[in-house]
Amino acid sequence: MGARRIAGTLEDGGMRRQFLLSTVLVAVCACTPSPYTGNPAPSRDVLLAPEIVQARVIDTYQAVSQLRPQFLKVRDPLVPSFGRKGLRVYLDDVELGGVDALRTIPIDQVTAIRYLSASDAQLRWGNDLPSGVILVSTSHVLSP
Repeated sequence: MGARRIAGTLEDGGMRRQFLLSTVLVAVCACTPSPYTGNPAPSRDVLLAPEIVQARVIDTYQAVSQLRPQFLKVRDPLVPSFGRKGLRVYLDDVELGGVDALRTIPIDQVTAIRYLSASDAQLRWGNDLPSGVILVSTSHVLSP
């Protein structure tokens, strides 16, 4: 009777070990990152030069309207502006004006276009930016 009990315990221990090893193997495989393909997924708030070039657009406004139309959507339309500015465009940290200013920026010089929310824009440039900012970065910085 004692030999039977010992054999059963060894058998149970072997099954437990096998279960533990298979669980560890599944966990390791699940946590292993997939191979890098070299093509990062497009960001919701940033538009980079390679994506702009692939789109073959003629100006910066067209790039934004085709590739990131959410940049141009009005935020908080129910909040009265009381004379505040709408969505603003900045070129290399210098304010250019409203959305139409995007049409004046040569697309071949653009390295990145970012949307900054109202709170992020206000932290960077101060108040009076209730709709946020489209920040265009170019290959050269304009001197003030």
